[in-house]
Amino acid sequence: MTDKHFLDELFRQTDGNIETQISMYDVGTGIGLEKNEAGAIAQDLIIEELAELWTLTGNISITPKGLKELGIIVPEIKATNDNTCCLGEEVVVSENDNTAITTLLSELKTFTASMQTDYPVLEEIVFDIKTIELHLMSPHPKTAVIRELLRSLLTTLSSEDHNPISEKITLIIQDKN
Repeated sequence: MTDKHFLDELFRQTDGNIETQISMYDVGTGIGLEKNEAGAIAQDLIIEELAELWTLTGNISITPKGLKELGIIVPEIKATNDNTCCLGEEVVVSENDNTAITTLLSELKTFTASMQTDYPVLEEIVFDIKTIELHLMSPHPKTAVIRELLRSLLTTLSSEDHNPISEKITLIIQDKN
């Protein structure tokens, strides 16, 4: 039951905003837990994808899956047209591209959770996802870096059976010309 209390407190302290980060230890303190207890519970929630780890110092946020676990309906984000599905040629990732990439990564995480594949393949996919997420946290994430990381993901996924994620990655990395 402590996991549920922790998730409730994370929701309360972040106002349910999936972009708001807070120290997992502060969340634990809010429900009377010691630092090591808070870290252990946060780790469980991260593994279950109910919370997301943002920094090595322990900043976390609630995820859409975490909100859903609390009974909060989260609207799906869908691209409005094909133009938003294609990385631009700008040096720095635009806000629209960032949104499209973040949506793709969310879909990729869901797909990856259901994959039946060898651990090394899964590990490579997870590392690429986390590297993209980390790069997007930069004040000026580079489009070329994101494009190459997505190409890496596409190469790894090509070893798997046909899947809709590969098609979406191909659309995102293609040239607009």
